Amino acid sequence: GHTGARTGVLESEKPVENLIDEQDTCVGEPGWYNGTYFDEIYHARTAYEHLHGQAPYETTHPPLGKLMMSVGIAIFGMTPFGWRFAGALIGVLMLPALYLLALQLTHRRSIATVSMVAFSLDLMHYTQTRIATIDSFPVFFILLSYLCMVRYLQTDLFAADPEKPRLFDRCLRRSLIPLALSGLFMGLAIASKWIGLYAAVGLALLFFVAIYRQYRVSNVACGLDVEHAKLDDSQKARVRAAQDFTLKRILITCGFCVIFFVLVPCVIYYLCYIPYLSPTGPVTLKRVIDAQIGMLNYHSTPGLGMDHPFQSPWWQWPFILKPMWFAQDSYEPAGYASTIMCMGNPWVFYLGAIAMLGALVACAAKYLNLRSGVSLRQGDGDLTLPVLAVGFLAQYLPWVLVPRGTYIYHYFPSVPFIILCTAYVLEQLSGWFMACARQRSGAEREGIAQRRVDRWGLALVSAYLLIAAAMFVAFYPFASGMMVRTSWLEAVNWFRNLYY
Repeated sequence: GHTGARTGVLESEKPVENLIDEQDTCVGEPGWYNGTYFDEIYHARTAYEHLHGQAPYETTHPPLGKLMMSVGIAIFGMTPFGWRFAGALIGVLMLPALYLLALQLTHRRSIATVSMVAFSLDLMHYTQTRIATIDSFPVFFILLSYLCMVRYLQTDLFAADPEKPRLFDRCLRRSLIPLALSGLFMGLAIASKWIGLYAAVGLALLFFVAIYRQYRVSNVACGLDVEHAKLDDSQKARVRAAQDFTLKRILITCGFCVIFFVLVPCVIYYLCYIPYLSPTGPVTLKRVIDAQIGMLNYHSTPGLGMDHPFQSPWWQWPFILKPMWFAQDSYEPAGYASTIMCMGNPWVFYLGAIAMLGALVACAAKYLNLRSGVSLRQGDGDLTLPVLAVGFLAQYLPWVLVPRGTYIYHYFPSVPFIILCTAYVLEQLSGWFMACARQRSGAEREGIAQRRVDRWGLALVSAYLLIAAAMFVAFYPFASGMMVRTSWLEAVNWFRNLYY
């Protein structure tokens, strides 16, 4: 019975047990539908503070990503839909960005389509782009910066007017446009997160490869006797332009690149700090630099985050050895569970690791001669393998040197490149099948062999995408937080630390 209460009150009031009666009739919903989870507690709040002119709470990353989130909050309010809208939109736009990059690089719609579909079926892409954290924004801008750099690599820089070759002609002017856009997107990536600096290293390497190729063409052109060579007028004009203008054009291009890849990113970076610094004082260069020193000191702290239970070193990421736990609901009915884990699609990740390893070996074999010391081989002009290798390694290798704790979602910028590499390798396998079929069938049956190889190629690609889709469905509850029976989660709990 009850003690310490007046008898009259107990007789006139309803039983206190009614306060906790019939709890099974209360229908709840996961907390991430109406609250923040994981690093949203920092980034969504900071986006709100930028929008309302308040001093920011989170200061460990550049501001652009949070500023983009604040646009969604301004439109839809300080709600989960509002603070997640910008990241989700960017996540959708990543798909055509990867498609265009693959198409520009390989000129094969099949490779571009497979890359885009496989990326849409990756669990990490799904999980990372539906949460209000900043990782989606730099990855999107990195893809666009590589797209523009590849466009520059494929620009014909030696087209010339047969009547009057000029130094600063239409060809040179057009070549500066993709460089300008690449620098712009690189600056936006850096202003979103410092992983954009990793991309900057890769872009610089590809740019200087293009410059080296132009220099080599100039050397070849200078060795030709234009007057006595069997060339038509347009070919002679190209050779004369290469002889007379290549070095000058290289210097002009490098001068513009100082603007595109140094000045423009610095201006973007500085402007992003206006909402960051203005609530607490003047926006000066010294205060911006002090903010960078503070970020650098934070991220370079040895051992920072090493005690986190989901800390994962770089070598574990391609094999999903330790997924990252984002959230879990605590009030599910018996036999049900809901959880959010950041992990990759196992099929996409494992095949991507194998394909990228093969591409790196093929790239080294293509350009390095190791028989009599280390020397460079002359390439065939196809830069697909170098772009894939540089794009992946520029985003992956720097994490080997990071002294603080790292997590599997730091692999996200590398994922588009392993997917693109997988699609490229599948296409190459189809070509290899075709070559074998031609040898076995002979020229008289080449048409039959072609149809057979086309069927095998289609079957290969279809199998890759169908298995990827099956894996996406199987692990969807882990990636989305959808409440399902625990038997489902147990059936696909193939990795350590998949919590529910």
